[in-house]
Amino acid sequence: MNTGITAAGFYADRNIFSIIRGGQQEFLSRWRFIYMQNKSFFFLLVFAVVSILYAQDVDGNWIDQSLYEKILEKKEPVPWIKRACIFIDQQHHEFYDGRSWLLKDIYTDDRSQLIFVIGIENNEWERKIICTFIDNDTVFFEGDLKGTGIPYGKENLLYRISGPAKIPIQNAVLNDSRVRLRVKPNLSCDTWGFLNKGDKVKIKDKSEEPFIIDGESWYWYKVETDDYPDGWVYGKYLDIEEGNEGKADKGAQAF
Repeated sequence: MNTGITAAGFYADRNIFSIIRGGQQEFLSRWRFIYMQNKSFFFLLVFAVVSILYAQDVDGNWIDQSLYEKILEKKEPVPWIKRACIFIDQQHHEFYDGRSWLLKDIYTDDRSQLIFVIGIENNEWERKIICTFIDNDTVFFEGDLKGTGIPYGKENLLYRISGPAKIPIQNAVLNDSRVRLRVKPNLSCDTWGFLNKGDKVKIKDKSEEPFIIDGESWYWYKVETDDYPDGWVYGKYLDIEEGNEGKADKGAQAF
């Protein structure tokens, strides 16, 4: 008796599974058809979402390409660097390029392009800047910017060298000398320069995963210094005031 019930239940379950599986296949087929018929729409939708995400992350200090390349070439401290930047702060409506402009508005237009409206306080004069992202830290400006002194055009790329912290800021001190301050959290990228033992930094971001070098596993940390653009330091070389002391949670050491 029990065997009959089990068999009946098995076949019933198998039939239900077949129906569900058939429904899933039909659903996926319909979506594939919709996608093939509306490829351009899907691409525009993805572009719009990416543009909106970038628009929320435009604050910080930006420098032009020639200065960016010069700093990478020299690899020397540049304590004046932030005075040579374009600074954008949406919260306080600031747009600074050596002169203080009022950031009157920032929005995404119907072509998913980011638009800044800058002007002068208590004055009707204003200019629109069309901001196009190459990646999250590279942009170029277009618009009616003649005579403003603001670099514009596809040939005048701007690079973000400092931005808002992505994690709660922590203070740290270098525990070794000639430590590379890297542009990206990896060993194959370029370096801004070198930090030395006793240098104080502020931690603003952390790699998602630890990175193994010479059998040791540590996180990369993005740090702010007084004399360089923001860059990445391997956790082994940082003594952090609070938190996990830079180590990959101690348990993430290489085995």
